[in-house]
Amino acid sequence: MGSKGLVISVRSATEADIPAMTTLCEQLGYPTTEACFSQRLVELKDIPSQKILVATNVENKVIGWIHGYIRKLMITDPHIEIGGLVIDEDQRGLGIGKTLVAEMTLLQ
Repeated sequence: MGSKGLVISVRSATEADIPAMTTLCEQLGYPTTEACFSQRLVELKDIPSQKILVATNVENKVIGWIHGYIRKLMITDPHIEIGGLVIDEDQRGLGIGKTLVAEMTLLQ
């Protein structure tokens, strides 16, 4: 659930989410193709240190996504670094990003 009462679900991204995720990237000015985005998802999704989650609304429409990965350095404990976070421009300010970040930190 979003912080302002919006009901959302968070789950791992799937190939079926690629069109919506690509559109969200374009909203932020990062043009890509579905084929490129699909290839990236295929390459990353089975690596244990990489997590890609989507937020969906009650109609199961993807309204945001987050990519995080565990970063290991000599000078700090392992931590999750966000590689990408996009919320649908019509849904921003509703707490969806905060929810995705919170879910990502649970995966560490």
